[in-house]
Amino acid sequence: MIKIKNLVIGGAGFIGSNLVDELLKKKEKVYVIDDLSRKGTKELKKRIGLEKKYKFFKINIKDFNSNVLGCFNILESLRKNKRKSKLIFSSTNKVYGKLENIELKKDQNSIYNFKKYPKGIKETMPVDFVTPYGCSKGAADFYCQDYFKTYKIPTVIMRQSCIYGRMQLGIEDQGWVAWMIIASLLRKKIKIYGDGLQVRDILYADDLVEAYIKASNTKKTDGKVYNIGGGSKNKISVIGLIKLLEKKLKIKIKYKKTI
Repeated sequence: MIKIKNLVIGGAGFIGSNLVDELLKKKEKVYVIDDLSRKGTKELKKRIGLEKKYKFFKINIKDFNSNVLGCFNILESLRKNKRKSKLIFSSTNKVYGKLENIELKKDQNSIYNFKKYPKGIKETMPVDFVTPYGCSKGAADFYCQDYFKTYKIPTVIMRQSCIYGRMQLGIEDQGWVAWMIIASLLRKKIKIYGDGLQVRDILYADDLVEAYIKASNTKKTDGKVYNIGGGSKNKISVIGLIKLLEKKLKIKIKYKKTI
């Protein structure tokens, strides 16, 4: 049996590429699984340029909605082979749904915040799966929790907020921070959905990767669920990002609101 130190599933994607890069810097032994089906993954794989330093397998572990069956297959593999390897699952804040019943207020900067949760919601907040993406991630999220409770397979759930950083493709519906930066540099008009005052706490990919590595190296995280993002001190609105880019790039950015 091959002893694998680090297996990065989806290692040719945005977050996966950053994780592979960091593990290799630490001289770790790395194996990568990816089917290279998503737009840009082939380019990211070439960009890392470290194929001789890690073992790559082009494998499709997924079926419906990109997440559920693939995650289930990994969990079953760990169970059947009686492996105690830790599985860190990249979940999403989308499992909490639209949070429509939580009252909002505007702060002194005229951006929205949760009235009763100034520092964000906790992991004990009831989930409410919406959208195919949120449902698939949520189902896999719960499978990971169940396999820890039932089979004692160490899993860690990272319910991630807005991640940005190196190797992000920045298309409009994936990676809004990168998309707006690229659009601004190319002098493209930006389309804003809503009034632009909606807020996200953003987290740099390197910091997320550091959290992954720390979580993998301690038993204290086994079976735990974490909401992970930049926190209240690193929140920014859509309009806020535009103003920041205008200041940094010394340009006037054109945008249109679609309320």
